[in-house]
Amino acid sequence: STAFPIIGVPVAFICVIPFQLCNNVWFSAGSVLTYQAFIPLGALALAWNRRQELRKIITELALLFPDPEHPKRRGNEWLAVFGALVILLGVIVSLPVVGLIGLLLLVIGIVFCIWGPFVLRGLAAPISYLVLSFIPPPVQGLVGPISSNFHFRSVAFAGYILRAMGRKPTILGSTLTLNGQSPLYVPSSFSGMGLLLGALAFTILVILWNRLKIGPAFLLLFT
Repeated sequence: STAFPIIGVPVAFICVIPFQLCNNVWFSAGSVLTYQAFIPLGALALAWNRRQELRKIITELALLFPDPEHPKRRGNEWLAVFGALVILLGVIVSLPVVGLIGLLLLVIGIVFCIWGPFVLRGLAAPISYLVLSFIPPPVQGLVGPISSNFHFRSVAFAGYILRAMGRKPTILGSTLTLNGQSPLYVPSSFSGMGLLLGALAFTILVILWNRLKIGPAFLLLFT
């Protein structure tokens, strides 16, 4: 259809904007949120994992409701439009989290507009994964202090190892000094917070992929 490139190209461009907003958040030195750049791949994998169910839903809807414009097979475009406006707001206020929320709303709105509510329900797993793992946590208010605590503890642990090896390091904040040499700065990426958050996101992916029930899911999350 000639309408597809007319609509698809601008939509693709709009979808790229939140990723540009998040570039510094994900790939700056010492970032604990780098793993989030790969969350969409996990969501796509979950959608692919459900492809047989989605195909069955689409086939059954076509048989039950032959009219392709039936509300059960098509939705309206307002959620997608609202998501695009939220992305624009994220650009105006320069807040990556707002842009990502807008992207999530835009994707949900596009699915709802093209395939309707039943297919959207069939995509509950990948959408849930995006909601739980793709929206950045409050780095300054919550993750930041925890990451800083982990960071200083990792520096202290490095000092302990050096003392066990017979060295006498001097620790000041996040720097180590040995025998009066130039101070060695230990970057915040050594806190392990990024690895912990990435492992949590991967655990959520495993739970959704294997359709674990609440009990085993909580057991997996907290072990």
